[in-house]
Parts: sequence; structure tokens; C-alpha cells
Amino acid sequence: MDDPRRVRSREVLMRAIAEYLEQGIAPSVTDIVTRAGVSRPTFYQHFGDLQTAYAETGLARIQDELDCIPTPDNDRAGDEQVEPTWMALTTHLYTHHTFYRTALREAGSRRLSERVIAFVAERIIRFSPLGAPYRDLAPGDVPDHILVLAAGLFALVGRWLDGDDPTPPAQMTQRIVAVFQSFSSRAVTD
Repeated sequence: MDDPRRVRSREVLMRAIAEYLEQGIAPSVTDIVTRAGVSRPTFYQHFGDLQTAYAETGLARIQDELDCIPTPDNDRAGDEQVEPTWMALTTHLYTHHTFYRTALREAGSRRLSERVIAFVAERIIRFSPLGAPYRDLAPGDVPDHILVLAAGLFALVGRWLDGDDPTPPAQMTQRIVAVFQSFSSRAVTD
């Protein structure tokens, strides 16, 4: 079991980081530890550097949001789940686009992008009809076309969030659904 003090200190650090990112500010370590009321060594015990802190905070928020989106049983994962899932996620991203835009810009593209792409690929395998044939693969084994889809979705959403005023979530969701449909309408071989 994790030490409750360690869990609490990580939570206050991530909350402080999130507050800054919501304002479009990439905080310094000093800003973060001052707002969180912890020491610099505590920050470095949890994150090591700012880019990791931004990436971890952004990824935790996405994971929390996705955990709130109802997911079907694997046996019932179908095309009808793609649109409502992405609508819920794009609505969240739109509502907090300043947070995510700042996190993506500051986190170091490779570090955050690799983690988000792996996370999205895992979600596609677990909950999308495209992933049904691969649900028995070992964790981390991702077929190339699922990896390409996850990376492409990450790039598409990243470009959408990069502007000051992204288009409404419904429009972005339709673009994502079109991408899913284009992947599912082709016979894919490994």
C-alpha cells in the first residue's frame, strides 16, 4: 500500500500544476511547490522534472475523465459506442482546452505523446470494435494499424486544441468518427 503522506503530497502537487495549466501558465518548480505548500525535494521525489510533472498531470486528468465515461462490456463494444465516447472526451477537452494546450506545449512532445498514444491504443483495443480481435494480446502488444490510429488521433486532437478557439466538440467528434469509419471500412492485415 502507498504511504498516505506520499499520496497526499502528489495530489497537492498535481492540483497546483493543474491550477496553473488551467490559466495557460507553465509554472516553475518554485511556483508549484509554493502553491502546493511542499518542499522542492518533495516535487523531485514525485516527478524528477517539470516536463514529467506536466505530462503526469495531463495524463491523470485524461484518465480520470475517461474513467467517468461509461464503457460497454467487451462483448458489446461496437460502432455505436465510438461517437458518445469521443463526444464526452472532446467536450471535456474543449472545456479545458487551455489546460491541455499548455500541458501539450510544455510537457515535451515525445514524453507526453508516447504515453497518451499508448493509453489511446489500449482504449481502442479494450473498447472499440476495431480492437476486438486483439483483446487477448499481452499488455503493450499493439498492432501497427491500431498504433497508427492512436497516434493519428493524438495528432488530430492536438492540432484541434492548439488554437485559441477550437471548433465545437460535436464537429471534432464527427471528424474522429469519420477516421474510425475509414479504418473499420478497410480490411486490415497484420
